[in-house]
Amino acid sequence: TTVAGTVRVQALLIDFGAAATTTANGPAPDDPDRFWNNVTDSLGATVGGQLPDLVTTDNTPTGIGLVIVSRFNGANTNGTLASAFLPPDATRDSLFGNTETFSGLSNVRPSFKLTGLDRLRTYDFTFYASRMGVTDNRDTGYTVTGFNSGFVALNAAANVDKSVMLTDIAPTAGGEITISLAPTAANNNANHFTYLGVLKVEPTPMAPQQ
Repeated sequence: TTVAGTVRVQALLIDFGAAATTTANGPAPDDPDRFWNNVTDSLGATVGGQLPDLVTTDNTPTGIGLVIVSRFNGANTNGTLASAFLPPDATRDSLFGNTETFSGLSNVRPSFKLTGLDRLRTYDFTFYASRMGVTDNRDTGYTVTGFNSGFVALNAAANVDKSVMLTDIAPTAGGEITISLAPTAANNNANHFTYLGVLKVEPTPMAPQQ
């Protein structure tokens, strides 16, 4: 996409969810227009698990990798099927964490890192998650840390199309950025569930040359 005389590099789209409903390039409930990367429940539960060489939405390999630093609990499959912007296979499920004991696990505060990023660029991050059929607050805080850091929060409860975005995060000298999930003070669920369904990563547009 051309923006203000510069070329916006293709985004990375990552679906966090159940292995049975990964998002592929294809007809609905997949994505007919874009290619995706998938972090399944088994990968998300494996500390040190890796998804190497992520591809852009036009299926270009990037050399960027994803590594699980601290695990997710598992997959929740009660997300929306009605998003106007994302395919159903991406929105229908998410990976989750929890503070109180659930499925035998407590203090599950998921985190993962991206490796192989361009140290001369900054990156923008868009977070999405959906958990339908509930009315309590399930606010998830996303902390993104590289050379600099940022924080945004999203309540997944009854969410269909809302997402949140952080911009201009620079990688560390080693080319890494870490994303961590934790409940915010607004989260009043008894287990303090946190969710991540979709992550979009894209290099920040460069300013036009004068």
